[in-house]
Amino acid sequence: MRICPLSSADEIRTDRIARCAVVLSILLGLSTGLISGCSWKEPTYPVKGKVVYQDDGSPAAVGVRVVFESTKPPYARASGAIQPDGSFVLSTDRPDNGAMQGEHRVAISPLTADGTGNDLTAQLTKTIGAKYLEFRTSNLVFNIEPKGSNDFVVKIERPPGARR
Repeated sequence: MRICPLSSADEIRTDRIARCAVVLSILLGLSTGLISGCSWKEPTYPVKGKVVYQDDGSPAAVGVRVVFESTKPPYARASGAIQPDGSFVLSTDRPDNGAMQGEHRVAISPLTADGTGNDLTAQLTKTIGAKYLEFRTSNLVFNIEPKGSNDFVVKIERPPGARR
C-alpha cells in the first residue's frame, strides 16, 4: 500500500489548473494595466507660427517640417509642414491639435524622401543650415502654454551661400 499526500491524479490536475488560472489572471491584469497606461496622454494645445530667415523675415524653405519635442518626459513630439508663406500648424496624434504644455526644443527636418529612397538632408542644409536638423544644436526653444495664442515666429539663420 502506497501513501500519497494527494489522494488521486485528478486532485493533482485540479490543483495545477487552479494555480495556472491564478497566474494567468495576474498576467492578464498586469498587461491590461500596461496597455491602458500606454494610451494615456497629456492634453494638447493649439500651436501655429511661421519659420522665417532672421536676416530679412522671408519665409523659410518649403518641403520641410518644423518639429517640437518636449524637454521633459514623455518627450512627446508635434510637427507641422512649413507652407510657402512660412506658416505651420502643429499636430501630434490628430491633425492640427497642437502640442503638449511646457518647454519644447525645435528642429527642422525634410518632409519626405525624394521618391528614390534618398534622404533630403543634404539638400536641406543648403537652404536651412545643418544646425537646425537636430534638437541639441538648433538652440531653438519655445514654451507652450495652456492659455494664450501659442503663435510663434521661429527665426533661423540663412546658411552661407544660400539664395535670398
